[in-house]
Amino acid sequence: MVLSQLFAESRSVNAIGYGVIAVMYVLRAVIDVRRAAEWRWLSPLNWLESARVFADNRAGAILTQGWFAIVLGLIALALVNGRDINAGLIQFTGRGRQRATIWLRGFTSLFVRLQARLVLTWLVGLVFFGAMFGSLFHEVGTMMIDNPQLTKIIGAQLEASMHHAIYRHFLVMVSMFISFLAILAGLNVMQRFHTDTVRGAYDLLGGMRLTRLKLYATYVSSAMIVALCLWGVAFMVVWFTANMVLTVPMDVIMMQQALVGYMPNIAVFIAIAAVLLGWVPRWFGLIYGYAGVMFLMAYMKNLMDLPMWALKLSPYGWTYNVPVVSLSVVRGSWLYGLAVVLLIVGYIGFKKRDLV
Repeated sequence: MVLSQLFAESRSVNAIGYGVIAVMYVLRAVIDVRRAAEWRWLSPLNWLESARVFADNRAGAILTQGWFAIVLGLIALALVNGRDINAGLIQFTGRGRQRATIWLRGFTSLFVRLQARLVLTWLVGLVFFGAMFGSLFHEVGTMMIDNPQLTKIIGAQLEASMHHAIYRHFLVMVSMFISFLAILAGLNVMQRFHTDTVRGAYDLLGGMRLTRLKLYATYVSSAMIVALCLWGVAFMVVWFTANMVLTVPMDVIMMQQALVGYMPNIAVFIAIAAVLLGWVPRWFGLIYGYAGVMFLMAYMKNLMDLPMWALKLSPYGWTYNVPVVSLSVVRGSWLYGLAVVLLIVGYIGFKKRDLV
């Protein structure tokens, strides 16, 4: 509600809102790993756990959440009086140029120009999360150092191999989370078609030499490129940050397996979204729910004790546990092939349906 008063565009509100939730999640992870109980109040995600509803039933933690929500609601109401209808307190408009730049002379270049701010926001967020997760590798490694008795029991050589195994399993969690954020960024880019439809952009494009193939390819390829590039950049930040905090650099083969292993997963998710874009654009929002549910199922598989067939209902089930288990060339190839088939199916629907 507060962000809705600050920004006029729903895209800005959603992007920043997702970013705040992600920051709270990472902040909780850092607090838990560092065992900094005195800082638990910084993340609202820790407040509900502090209530200990199955143990001490601390009502104060629940009341804190309620009062915090009331305060934010009052702030939102106060901000309403300070803005115009259909406008936000923070404006991004300014004086235009006398001549249009090269970015405004074609549909594809205009699309890239309009999406630049959204992509930049996701880039900054993913780089931040990559640096945060990369710095946690030091804390994960020190868990065994803090237990000298364990070293005496298993020996130094086995301890080194256990360090390696712990890094692999932690990298699975990090890779899944960052790849999920990259998928969301790609979906946000593709969802631009809804804004163009509502604002009547297709009516203006009727006078241009613009084929449906180019129209479809612009939305889909932009989403695919953004998702894969953001994944690559964020993962490299994780790699670089982890090497900075560790005395022994991360295993290169392990990092390469993770980097390459999650790319087919991202490609298939974007391709599924392309099918919805081509055939049933009104149901495009379902891809967010599908991606979110499948991510939680894979992320919390051990906690929920889910069968493997349930995970394989999504691409996450086929790239699960990478790089603990390397993704085979055969499996990666058929995942890429599935993505290509889905992209073609999506274009067939896009070519046949009405644009509005």
